[in-house]
Formats: sequence, C-alpha cells, structure tokens
Amino acid sequence: MAQYDNARDLSDRLVEKYGRTVTYRRQTANTPADPTKPYEVAADTVETSTVFAVVVPSGVKHKDDTLIQKQRDRVHIAATELGFRPTMKDEILDGTDILRIMDFEVIAPGDQDVLYILETMK
Repeated sequence: MAQYDNARDLSDRLVEKYGRTVTYRRQTANTPADPTKPYEVAADTVETSTVFAVVVPSGVKHKDDTLIQKQRDRVHIAATELGFRPTMKDEILDGTDILRIMDFEVIAPGDQDVLYILETMK
C-alpha cells in the first residue's frame, strides 16, 4: 500500500459522488511511417474513454454589458480515472460541448498523482 492511497481513494469517491460522466479524448502523435520523409505527417491517434469529472463552470466577467473576459472552466478528474497524465492536446466532451485543455495542474504529494485540475475553454 502506497503512502497516499487513502488520498487517491478519497479523490475517487468525491469525484464520483459530485461529478458526472464525460468523454475524455486522448490524442497521441504518430511518427511518420517513413523516417526519411518526416514531412509526411501521420494522423494523430485518438483514444476515447468515459470518466467521472467534476466540471466547475466559470463566470463571465461583464462591465456595462460588454464582455471583458471569459474565464476558463475547471474540470477535476481523479488520477485513477485516467491512468495517465493529461496533455494539452487532449479534449473533454461534456454533452455537446468540446472543452479544450488550456492548462492543467497535477495534485501529487510525493510521486503519486491524486487529482488532475484542468483549465478548459469551449
């Protein structure tokens, strides 16, 4: 039993209790089939999986009926749900919304990932 297993279990339970299912699309770059022709780029491989996530919608800042700044939504995913660290190329499908990952934070005491906090935009 690793040192932070209890934290991981708690993260799993809370995300499952307060979250909802979303589709996580992981995109990995393929290497060219012919290494002598790196300009012939192969299409990315897309893997999809259904995970629990807590989506925290952001507010939109207005002043005098003018949009000042659209803040980023935050998506919390338990580390055990994914089994890998997110990347900036990945996307989350929440219903009909496609959320692009703009930044992410890894909550990892020691060397054990517990929770991923993703900043996303539609």
